[in-house]
Amino acid sequence: MFYKDDEEDLVSHLSSVYDTDDDIKVAAFFFHVNNQAPNKKQFYRVDFLPLDKELAALFQQRWKDDYTEQEFIKREEKYRQKHKIWFLQKDIWIRYRNDYESKAATLYYLTSADADTLQAAEKLLQTLVKEKEEDHKGAFSFITTIHGHFHLKEFRHIGDKVDIEDHYNEDFYPFSERVIEKLQKPKSHGLVLLHGRPGTGKTTYIRYLAGQISKRMIYFPPYMASHISSPELINFLMDQEESILVLEDADNVISRRMGSENSAISNLLNLSDGLLGQCLHIPVICTFNIQQTELDTALLRKGRLLGMYEFKPLQAHVANRLAQKLSLHPTFSGPATLAEIYNLEEEAYQPQKNEIGFKR
Repeated sequence: MFYKDDEEDLVSHLSSVYDTDDDIKVAAFFFHVNNQAPNKKQFYRVDFLPLDKELAALFQQRWKDDYTEQEFIKREEKYRQKHKIWFLQKDIWIRYRNDYESKAATLYYLTSADADTLQAAEKLLQTLVKEKEEDHKGAFSFITTIHGHFHLKEFRHIGDKVDIEDHYNEDFYPFSERVIEKLQKPKSHGLVLLHGRPGTGKTTYIRYLAGQISKRMIYFPPYMASHISSPELINFLMDQEESILVLEDADNVISRRMGSENSAISNLLNLSDGLLGQCLHIPVICTFNIQQTELDTALLRKGRLLGMYEFKPLQAHVANRLAQKLSLHPTFSGPATLAEIYNLEEEAYQPQKNEIGFKR
């Protein structure tokens, strides 16, 4: 690529330098060029354009070559910088990565590298690291995996403006106030358990919390439940301290272990109240549908549980009051779920019997 004496050797090792998706493996590439494994330093929340501009100004005379990968964004009609490697010297590289809201720079180097160049590169990267945002109200991030690595995809302004007293039974408001106070507290950790039948407002409440709490909420989708036990997840969460992790439909994760080892719940317990939880300060909110008697009893230990609430259908007078505020006809003589109230005007599906063919 840029060291001609090494070209034949590099070509013979392409299978080691590139992965199955044709993405370059930087550490392997560095090893083939230098015959030594690199040291690494990571710098998160770094923007590409200032980095590219400053590197060009500082190292123009020493610059050897670079490698770039761009992605075309149709809605913007332009290319987005996805990856770039600056080869400042044979043994000093900087790699930039911009994958799904993860903007990070990595400095690869040998201990024997030129000290002045290395110091200048490191100092530049340190100055370009942006501070974490203080206010994350309405910020909701989804965990995804790309090529086996965890990433965050962020969505803004997802917090719902919900009148708690109108949308939930009368015992819920004091519970909600206590939970918000505990979650908002700096360096908090622990578990919030929310359960109840579908349509009673668990998801609506989580969106409401996102608009009330000045912390990032990280959504962990049900189909990724098996990753809770992954050591890589813990490594990833180490850069997400003072966030809140949301596990929806976590029945399989939090049900009792029945004498068998459940590494997922072990990780969850450690994250909520163990040494890891006390270091990362990441409270965990779990929603579930199983009976409370089926929960792993370790979850309910005093000091670990920040709060637990069962969402039930609204009492008739609360349901009718909400329906009236929504300009619907209050017709409930018994309990009703939020889903039933908001879908009052939709005709319930009634299966037709003894009919064949399409309805005309």
